[in-house]
Amino acid sequence: MANHDPKWWLGEPLWATAASQGVRAATFFWPGSEVKKGSWDCPDKYCRHYNGYVPFQERVDAILGYFDLPFDEMPQFLTLYFEDPDRQGHQVGPDDPAITDAVIRINEMIGKLFAGLEARGIFEDVNIILVGDHGMVGTCDRKLVFLEELSPWVELKEDWVLSMTPLLAIRPLDGVSSADVVVKMNEGLGSGKVENGGYLKMYLKEDLPSRLHYSDNYRIPPIIGLVEEGYKVEMKRSKRNECGGAHGYDDAFFSMRTIFAAHGPRFQGVGLCPRLRMWRYTMSLLPFSI
Repeated sequence: MANHDPKWWLGEPLWATAASQGVRAATFFWPGSEVKKGSWDCPDKYCRHYNGYVPFQERVDAILGYFDLPFDEMPQFLTLYFEDPDRQGHQVGPDDPAITDAVIRINEMIGKLFAGLEARGIFEDVNIILVGDHGMVGTCDRKLVFLEELSPWVELKEDWVLSMTPLLAIRPLDGVSSADVVVKMNEGLGSGKVENGGYLKMYLKEDLPSRLHYSDNYRIPPIIGLVEEGYKVEMKRSKRNECGGAHGYDDAFFSMRTIFAAHGPRFQGVGLCPRLRMWRYTMSLLPFSI
C-alpha cells in the first residue's frame, strides 16, 4: 500500500467523509489514510505516515493523547491499526503458538487503551469498535494446483496471470477469448488428470456468485479462479516448501471470519446482529452523515 496516488484508491474513506463535513478525524496507520481524498490531506497533527516499526504502546499513547487536547481540537472519529496477529499468521500459519503470543500482546494493548480511557473518566462515553478485516488459514499442507498441467487443454502465458493465490486472476491478450479460456481450463481441471484440479473453478468475472460483489469494477480481470480453502495455485512445480498462512479466500469459509465487537453508550442492548444490519447500525453511530 505504498502508492498514495488517489487514482488507485476508489471510494471515500470515513475520515475523508468526516473532513468534508467539518468533523475532525485522526488516523494512526489505518490503510489508505495517507492518501489525499477530498477535504482530507493527512494533516500532520492527526495523521501518521505508516511505519511498521512504531511500537504498539506508542500508538496507544498517541490515541489517548488526543483525548487530552482542548475540546475544540479533539477528534471525534479516530482509527488505530495493529499489524498483529496478521503478520505472524502469514509467517507461520494460524495454528502456531506465535499466534497465541501475538493475540496476548494485542489484548494487552487494547487493555491499556481501555485503562487510559477509564483513567480520563470517559470510557463509558466513547463508542469503540474492535474489528479485523479477515481470518487466516494454514497453507503448510502443500495443497497445490499447478497451472502448467493444463497445457493439454490451454496454453496459459505467465504474463496473463496477475495473481495466483488465493484469487487466481487472468487477463489474456487482446484477441484471445476469455470465455474459451474459462471453458478449456474447467475442462482440464475436471478431467481428473490435473493434481487437485477439482479444488479450483474458473469463472468469467460476470459469472461469479453475486454474493461476492466482485464483477462490476473495470479493474477486475476478466477471468477469476476460486480455489478451495487452504489450497494454493502455482504456475509450475518447484522444490520450495513454503509454510505459512493466507487469507482472501471465499468469505463463506469459517476460517475467513474475524471479530466485530463493540462497546459504548450507543451499543447498549444491541446483542448479535446479521452482518448487513450491523454495518448499517454502525454507520448510524458516526458523528457525521454517510
